Amino acid sequence: MEIRINDTVLDFTLENEKNLGEVIEQIDLWLQESNLVLTSITFDDRELLSQPSPEWRDTPVEKVKTLKLVAKPRYEILATNMETILEFLSLLQKALENHDIKLLEELQEGFSLMKESAKKHLSGNQQTELALTELGNSINSISWEKTEVNKALHIINQLAETFNKLLTEISNPVKALNNLALELEQCISEISDVSLLLQTGKDRKAMETIIRFTELNENMIRVFLNLKKSRLKEIEELTIDGMSLEEFYTELNTILKELVEAFHAQDSVLIGDLLEYEIAPRLESIKILGQDLS
Repeated sequence: MEIRINDTVLDFTLENEKNLGEVIEQIDLWLQESNLVLTSITFDDRELLSQPSPEWRDTPVEKVKTLKLVAKPRYEILATNMETILEFLSLLQKALENHDIKLLEELQEGFSLMKESAKKHLSGNQQTELALTELGNSINSISWEKTEVNKALHIINQLAETFNKLLTEISNPVKALNNLALELEQCISEISDVSLLLQTGKDRKAMETIIRFTELNENMIRVFLNLKKSRLKEIEELTIDGMSLEEFYTELNTILKELVEAFHAQDSVLIGDLLEYEIAPRLESIKILGQDLS
């Protein structure tokens, strides 16, 4: 059997595989290790992925002379999905702005699928998931009152901003890292002021700063994961403060756990010390790394 992936003959030796389904499963496992995803399987002039697997998986390997496969990097698939979500939001915005009832009805039918696709990219971002739910409820019961339409448009703009950022993280992680480095620069000064905010009774502002830092930290981890997929060797060789990225974030997460415990204990002194002397310097190191990479 000749197996071609992206028009290149694959050096693949059959072992105990008896049918086409078992061959595909083994190749798929091999591709996953390289962060590649099968997007097309062609055999006997048939595109197999468009057909139910029971119709072809039991084909004996002896009957397969040539198997043509197409595989794409996982981040490219994610980027394409993100672009589809953004296109859907753009059409939804157009329907609301133009009072296009027919277009809105078509989009209502596909909203649940778009929402499920979007949730896969959110990594537990409850705020964005709630915004998606609110938007779905709004367009499904819309009365076309101006205030109601404006509210839905506002949610769409917020979602589009979020998914545009995610798209940048996937398709251009270096640019995303540079953008985060600029945001971190502002966050560093804010973090250093949290102790004073707590001491002067400005707990709400202090909490907003903590939430902002948490979001930036989660974004940074995502960006590093995307960088690792696209620039594996370079990222594996990077160090922060003499540590690998994994070691650095393991240490940072330990400090974050201490911070959470300090909040539960309402220990404002410890909270201030952790933020000013442990977290702020590490943010500075991350910012410098982001600038160096970009």
